[in-house]
Amino acid sequence: MNEDVFISRPLKLNTQSIIKIAIEPVNPSEHPKIMAGLRKVNKSYPLLSTRLCIPRFHQSGRSGGGLCESVVETSSLKWFAEASNKKNDDCNYDWDLLASPAIWALGPYNTSTHILVDEKLSFEVDKTLLGSVKDSIVQDFQLGSRNGPLCEEPIRNVKFKIIDQSITQETLHRGGRQIIPTARRVAYSAFPMATPRLMESNFFIQVQAPADCISSVNTVLARNVATSPRMHPSPVPRHRTHADLRTHTQGQAFCLSVFDSWPIVPGDPLDKSIVIRPLERNRYSNRPNR
Repeated sequence: MNEDVFISRPLKLNTQSIIKIAIEPVNPSEHPKIMAGLRKVNKSYPLLSTRLCIPRFHQSGRSGGGLCESVVETSSLKWFAEASNKKNDDCNYDWDLLASPAIWALGPYNTSTHILVDEKLSFEVDKTLLGSVKDSIVQDFQLGSRNGPLCEEPIRNVKFKIIDQSITQETLHRGGRQIIPTARRVAYSAFPMATPRLMESNFFIQVQAPADCISSVNTVLARNVATSPRMHPSPVPRHRTHADLRTHTQGQAFCLSVFDSWPIVPGDPLDKSIVIRPLERNRYSNRPNR
């Protein structure tokens, strides 16, 4: 039987869901209803995905803006992890141009910019033993890349390098149940030591409008954290820009948006001195932000 034959193959879309909306019911007793509604929405819109977050938040995503996790420096320490049976260990550390021929995988998808490489030469380690656990390490690498250690966002522009390994000769003790959690721990331990940063999706918007609507267009863009080409670049505009433009210009303005880049968000996400302020009511809407 051909494994590639499916009764109904899942759709493969080139566009990823990057706008995220956190929602919760006003009345906690209506939680089952909102869950049922999200399941129906998933069936109607293939590009939309939902997941349960703590505490009881659900996020819905579609094409727009989102976050990624990255690093800007090399890990300051060599990180080491052991399997639960104390018979296997892996290390991920440092950067080197010679590692490019030894790329094991890209994550979380085959076209992503998150890389896993094997930097050890054949005369330094037993490549046969290392190759026996390669599938388990790659599987954990791709799964772990989808939910980073900072805020469970995808990891981007990070290279993990295997520079040392100690693997038991016994096949029974180097299975996936031992290697997969070991690789996850060492990767999540090394990531915070390499000066982690958040990356925010940036979009380019082309607005077509009459000359007498320019002031209204600039007002909407400024409100949605955007700027005109005559000003300095700024963060990504909000996904409601399209509707706001047509509302404030009485339908005379029309805009097209296209993804531009992933700039690094200023600030250190690990800085404990930063005070997180509570959510405030949106001054441009009668409904509170969620």
